[in-house]
Amino acid sequence: MKPRVLFALCSIWFMASCAKDDNRVNNPPNQNDEELITSLLVELSAGGASQTYAFRDPDGPGGNDPVQWDTLRLQAGVSAQVRLSFLDESKDTTEDITLEIMDEAEDHQVFFTPQGVSISITVTDTDSNGNLLGLESSWTASSAGTGTLTITLKHQPEIKAAAPGDIALGETDVEVIFPIRVD
Repeated sequence: MKPRVLFALCSIWFMASCAKDDNRVNNPPNQNDEELITSLLVELSAGGASQTYAFRDPDGPGGNDPVQWDTLRLQAGVSAQVRLSFLDESKDTTEDITLEIMDEAEDHQVFFTPQGVSISITVTDTDSNGNLLGLESSWTASSAGTGTLTITLKHQPEIKAAAPGDIALGETDVEVIFPIRVD
């Protein structure tokens, strides 16, 4: 094949491949714009006092080590009301991801997994379908000790199960293993 013919064929192919395809969506919306969660705040209220504990990793997973990783503290036999806040503190302005989680409550659930401590956790908030959410809960430790409490936020669109839910379903948005001490 002569070079001019080859060039002409390649040019036609190139122009055809650049033609607009009206059946193709160029920028489909992302139904789950995954947000960066760099911080988890745990506010415990008991006996008229309130204390906020934090996990902060400003640059997110990987990179630098977390800058704050508090040990949760409870009193045995005392019920604590707990509220969680999920934040993105990687930018100049902090973004409260908790608001998005509440807006998409039907697609999210927080799971709590204690190890080495005897603690009862009752989730006290639900989504519009009556399924557990987990941004608010009540915690009661039965005896003194130390261990860990894993807090896992799962994204479970169209698969979120009724109470008590299934931690194996969906994608993990964030998971933090807090040290915990019960006095």
